[in-house]
Amino acid sequence: AVPRLTKAQLRDAAHALEAADDEEDADTFGVRNAAFHLALMNPCERPRLLNEIASLLDLSDRYQRAALRDPSHNARVREEHAAQLEAARSGDADRAARLTEHHVREAGARLLELFGR
Repeated sequence: AVPRLTKAQLRDAAHALEAADDEEDADTFGVRNAAFHLALMNPCERPRLLNEIASLLDLSDRYQRAALRDPSHNARVREEHAAQLEAARSGDADRAARLTEHHVREAGARLLELFGR
């Protein structure tokens, strides 16, 4: 998706990220988080993949909402999102992919740490 991102789509992703960063209510963060990720991924033009990603974001939402009450988790998520957006803005698809994979793996590990006890 990164090579296909237009300036308008990057602006949409930046606005979604800003809305997510400004969101203080963990209960509505998931909608803004999904909007950010999907804004960066929509240009891939693979509807089945996008539907699967949206579904996974929805399934993990309740855990993410709970985890966001932890300030250190929240700070890491914000840093990772900012790095993903910067990679997309620079057109570095490989870096964006690595950062996204890291983001997903780290979020999963943090959720297991928080809830796997």
